[in-house]
Amino acid sequence: MEFEKAIATLQHHALRILRAAQPHGLDEWTLMEALAEAGCRLFERAARQRPETLFRAHFILFHALYRVRPQLAAEGLTLQIHCLDIRLCPHPQPHAQSGALAAGDEVAAFYLDLSNLEGMDDTAVEALIAEGLRRCLTDDLANDPDHRHEALAVLGLEADADRVQIRRAYRRLAMRHHPDRGGDTATLQRITAAYRQLTGN
Repeated sequence: MEFEKAIATLQHHALRILRAAQPHGLDEWTLMEALAEAGCRLFERAARQRPETLFRAHFILFHALYRVRPQLAAEGLTLQIHCLDIRLCPHPQPHAQSGALAAGDEVAAFYLDLSNLEGMDDTAVEALIAEGLRRCLTDDLANDPDHRHEALAVLGLEADADRVQIRRAYRRLAMRHHPDRGGDTATLQRITAAYRQLTGN
């Protein structure tokens, strides 16, 4: 019951701040600062110093925002939710039944499931961030063949190289260019960066 009351209070303050910012949005950090000024202690800077506490503040904020979205549909509004741009916008179909979670909205589903907050200590948060960065790198390569081609060229491989060939080429070149074997640090770093781009490791 206390949690529900806290969420309702958070939604009240967040919507007041976002309405005042219309038609512009706010980035997440600015919204957190405004919420702290409004008395929401979870968003005070001192409470957001560690990865665990920052993630908790981020998660609860997004949980509250995703939960309030269906209520806004009755006003003909929707809530755009992105860490760089949180804003109230006119709903494209204000009279449609828009309260339900859109099919395939995995991001909303993640934040609406409070079990995703359990067990998130500093180490788990850092691992989640690393996984997100790995996926971004992999997606960038998939969507930009030039990046993949450049990374393969660093390893001396052709465009059709598979993961086994990439791994073998990396190990061979890393041994050859390792500073302990008389190699060059900058070259080794370039080889390692190419390998990580191609494999997400």
